[in-house]
Amino acid sequence: FLKSDASHLVGADLKYQCLNPSTGQYQFTLRLYRDCSGILPASPMVLTVSMNGGTCTSGTTLILNLQSVSEVSQLCDLSSSTCNGGSNPGVLEYIYQGTITIGTGCSNLIVSYSECCRSNSITNLQTNQSTYLEVVINTNHPNFVQQSNNSPHFGNIPILYTCAGQLTSYNHFATDPDGDSLVYEIANPQSGYNNNIAYTLGYSLNEPFCTNNTFTVDSTTGQISFRACSGINQYTVIGFKIKEYRNGQLISITSRDIAFIINATCSNYNPQQDSVLSINLSYPVQYIQLIILIYPIQVL
Repeated sequence: FLKSDASHLVGADLKYQCLNPSTGQYQFTLRLYRDCSGILPASPMVLTVSMNGGTCTSGTTLILNLQSVSEVSQLCDLSSSTCNGGSNPGVLEYIYQGTITIGTGCSNLIVSYSECCRSNSITNLQTNQSTYLEVVINTNHPNFVQQSNNSPHFGNIPILYTCAGQLTSYNHFATDPDGDSLVYEIANPQSGYNNNIAYTLGYSLNEPFCTNNTFTVDSTTGQISFRACSGINQYTVIGFKIKEYRNGQLISITSRDIAFIINATCSNYNPQQDSVLSINLSYPVQYIQLIILIYPIQVL
């Protein structure tokens, strides 16, 4: 595995939940992912509320207090991670929350977070860059029964350890509490508002790290697939924007940074589909497809 160096942040996401639709009271949750070889993140965290063209409150800040810290390193033996004095890359998850009343009928209200710095272990971006995330809330529309919103919830954390040369898939497993339609777009990670971080030489939005042009994103499902180049350790960060549409109108944009930590010398192998068994059943379940997977017993 790669050896990590100074600074700290490798992934992050920001979500919000409307607690009181009539007053526009929201709870914001920030999840940060720290390279354990780097410095500790700040506590508490501060969100900036700005650029509102509607009736919501702007030009203010929100304090987020630390709720929990847990290790999310995807290793067979956690004692081998840098979080526990080992040499394999380790990652800690920090969860912060805070509540603010911003009102209803927001027009392009931006709630953002920024902190220096990203981990120096990252191989596909320019070094010594800050982390910047934002959500854009746009609930001021006459067709909306309630001028409030809840952001998507992500079932998978934005960290994935995988092996070079193997076919890899990742899905956000996002669900929208309001039933809004979601569209997924790859984006540049950012260091500030409208300030994209440049990829290192040879990489771009279409090939954000070394995959021999196998990197794909399904805009409807959010499914990411790639086969990382064989024989190369990579510690990569990819930016995403998840757009919410309600009745055909864009209501919110949520940004997210995902880290793929790629080991060039894995002895583990992804499960392979061995066979498919189809069973026809009567209503209400008309068709079930059972996929039987074979899991080789290997040790990382």
